Amino acid sequence: MTGASPQIVAATRARSVADMPVGDKLRALMRFVSQIDKSAYRITDDDTERLRDRGWTDAELLEAIWTACIFNAVVRLVDTFGLSAVGQFSSGTPGEE
Repeated sequence: MTGASPQIVAATRARSVADMPVGDKLRALMRFVSQIDKSAYRITDDDTERLRDRGWTDAELLEAIWTACIFNAVVRLVDTFGLSAVGQFSSGTPGEE
């Protein structure tokens, strides 16, 4: 619906990073950002160095890490409030208290 390529659509339907129809370079980054979600406290300089060795630049890593962290913050907010639908917090006309 958004004009994504068939490869992107297939990747979103994959059950795991290993099942995604992407190259090894992107798969390594996907595993890394997955680790941000599950155990960010265990990430080491060696983890980022391995990504640099695969060709990722510091700017690309910063963008990927930032995106993963922002996404995780939103997911935690939604989970905290138990939200399940857009507008669920709305109690009427916007701006009403």
